[in-house]
Amino acid sequence: MLTSEEKHGNDCERAGSVFSVSCMKSDDIPEAAALEREIFSDPWSEDMFRSGFAASSQLYFSVREQGGALAGYGAVMTVLDEGELLRIGVAPAFRRQGAAAMLMEQIFRTAAERKLAFMTLEVRKGNAPAVGLYEKNGFAAESIRKHYYRNPTEDALIMRKIFESV
Repeated sequence: MLTSEEKHGNDCERAGSVFSVSCMKSDDIPEAAALEREIFSDPWSEDMFRSGFAASSQLYFSVREQGGALAGYGAVMTVLDEGELLRIGVAPAFRRQGAAAMLMEQIFRTAAERKLAFMTLEVRKGNAPAVGLYEKNGFAAESIRKHYYRNPTEDALIMRKIFESV
């Protein structure tokens, strides 16, 4: 298995006044999986996190409160010049405080380093806060995937962000 530094490169840590973002370490997985169970109705298991973490095409980031508490995490898959935002999860206590913005900034830095042409994502059509976050960060709705989500069943909004040519 590649180390976080081998997968992500050396530029993976940023600190702000409230949060810091870094490449997720394998030791962070149990905490991320616990947060996943808290915030998603159809959560990834710890084994799913470990499998994705081990894949060279998937990159995982964590954002922590300066005191050390896990505020959120993000996962991205890259193949050639394409990216897919697999997951953004932020603990309810840290929402609307900049944690998701820090994750998005790190994901976009990674996209630039890897010279991605675009990034896609799926989001619950009715998840207005998430859709708003993605629109604010340059994603635009492209299509709908019917009955994509479970618990409860809901359509997915497919969104895409095209990056400027490098």
